[in-house]
Amino acid sequence: MRRRSTVAAIDVGSTKVAVIVGDVGDQGETRVLGVGVAPAAGLSRGVIDNIQSARDAIAIAVEKAEQACGMRILSAVVGISGNHITSQNNRGIIAIPDRSRPISADDRARVLESAGQIAIPTNRQVIHVLPRGYWVEGTDQVSDPVGMFGGRLDAETHIVTGAVSAIQNLSKCVESAGVQVETSVADELPLVQGDVTALRAAIQNLISNAVKYGGDARWIRVGAQGNAKGAPVQVAFTVEDRGLGIDADDRKHIFEPFYRGREAVSRQINGSGLGLNLVQRIAEAHGGRVAVASEPGKGSTFTLTLPGVRDVHVAEAGAALSLAR
Repeated sequence: MRRRSTVAAIDVGSTKVAVIVGDVGDQGETRVLGVGVAPAAGLSRGVIDNIQSARDAIAIAVEKAEQACGMRILSAVVGISGNHITSQNNRGIIAIPDRSRPISADDRARVLESAGQIAIPTNRQVIHVLPRGYWVEGTDQVSDPVGMFGGRLDAETHIVTGAVSAIQNLSKCVESAGVQVETSVADELPLVQGDVTALRAAIQNLISNAVKYGGDARWIRVGAQGNAKGAPVQVAFTVEDRGLGIDADDRKHIFEPFYRGREAVSRQINGSGLGLNLVQRIAEAHGGRVAVASEPGKGSTFTLTLPGVRDVHVAEAGAALSLAR
């Protein structure tokens, strides 16, 4: 039986600090192991204004969660909020040298890197870069350019930034409580209309794969970022590991049914080759997409992007229909 991967998350709010610990099994099943809550102190509108008080509040919540789950919390996902969080759209353009070949996943990664480059003051840092759309040869927007032909590829991204001082203060308080900050998740994600069971299965599958193929690093990072004010409204979930990685040839086929990467086969890692195809089908059924960026020996990052909704009543109606099926 494989070892379960433990994940912790910390939410530092203006009224309370909440910590939750859970784990993920071989098949993607999750369970909550412990919760800790403490009154907030040293914060104003989600931003730390007293390091000592905030650190003590976080330490109390972490200690309660550790007592509840019976283990030490060494790293955690931490939510970031506050008026210092801002966002903007940016566009990038690349040339496709050989027009006779289709646009590849590597081309998509290059244009996203170009679109993610912005000039920001030294007192701010980029937290997330969220793809918003692609254009081939300046034509109508497409959801995914891979496989298309053209000599020019444009991309637009939604870039979220935060104040360096606020992020460092929050990280210092969390780390002073003995917890390493692995990533940050922005608050106020847009709502997603869809089948809760299917979407949960897709995300659990990505997390399960990160655990399975994470190798000796035993490290994964899960993130979520939304674009509530842009058009289209989107939510992107990312799952990252520092494991085997996927080479370029395997990346071309990784979402095909029953396909298994050569490295996974050579290491005799159990699997059916259906999980990622299922994730892709779920994403497309919801009008979204799934993509992977990977380098052999350094790990992989899977991004599940889904359309969001601005109107809470629309989301509630969709959820009611999903439950009624």
